[in-house]
Order: sequence, then C-alpha cells, then structure tokens
Amino acid sequence: MIVLGIDPGLDGAYAIFENGKCLRVAKLPFAEKDLCMVLIADALHMYTFRDTPDVVICEKVHSTPNDGHVGAFTFGMGFGHIKGFCQGRGWPLKLITPAAWKRQILKGKMGMPKQAVKYLQDFYPKYNPKDKALNKATTLAYVHEKYPNVDLTPGRCHLPQDGLADAVCLGEYGAGVA
Repeated sequence: MIVLGIDPGLDGAYAIFENGKCLRVAKLPFAEKDLCMVLIADALHMYTFRDTPDVVICEKVHSTPNDGHVGAFTFGMGFGHIKGFCQGRGWPLKLITPAAWKRQILKGKMGMPKQAVKYLQDFYPKYNPKDKALNKATTLAYVHEKYPNVDLTPGRCHLPQDGLADAVCLGEYGAGVA
C-alpha cells in the first residue's frame, strides 16, 4: 500500500510510505509562490515506480482570524492546488483534522510536551519552546525517535522542521487507517 501524507502550507512537507515504511520526506516544492505538485508526483514515481498512491492523507486546515487576508488567500490557494491535483489525477484524497491524526498517532504522548522539549534539546541545543508551540514538540520528538533516518533539519536548517514531522505522522496515519 502506498500512502502520500501531506502537511499543507508554506512550511509544509510530504511523506511517501510504502507498506508502512517511510521512503521519502521532503519540504513541499514551490515554483515561485505556487505549489508544484508535479514534482511530488515525480518523486512518488521515482520511489515507488507507481503513478498513483493508494491514498493521499492531507491535513484538513483552515485560516484563523489572526491570519492576514493575503496570507490566508495564499494558504488557501496552496491547499486548493493539492485538492485539485489529486482530483485531476484520480488520487483518492482524505482530509484529516490535526486532532484526529494526533489522537491516533500520538496517543499517550500528548500530555508530555515539556518532556518532548527536553528530549529535543539534547539533539538540537538551539531548540527553544518559545520558538515553536509546545504541541509541535511532541510530534517532532515522536518522529525523531521512531524514524531516526528522517532528516528533520534539511539543507541549512539548524532546528527541526515541524512540517516534515507532521507529514510523516500523516503518512503513518494513512498507512495504519486507510
């Protein structure tokens, strides 16, 4: 079973799973300011030799009152690219709320964000809980521990990227639920 997990947004990422194994995790590719789904399709084919995943699990997101109107519009456009591309290719798309996948994947760990921060600081000394919401620390720590081969600091990043961790968790959720 091939699962494509997508965390949308400018800091988003995608993860490709095959038979429960994480094959590829990367930041979402953008061409100028537009999401380039064709590059994700190419990566899917390159890593799985197939053109269609069994399911695409995408985080069901929405703008918040604190988002500026331009930022909310741009975010919505990227989310629309994902939905439109999946529909156009005939890829089965499931939208999952953050609460649903976190309840399934992080069960028993959500009440321990301070322990997660301490764990992450052992590996990333500059990681500061003021820089990221505490609930992101739990996801980052979970992925760092369960998937040690996943690079959460790609390129010149010095701090772990929560979009990558979320995409891995979405892929895992799809592999176990779909």
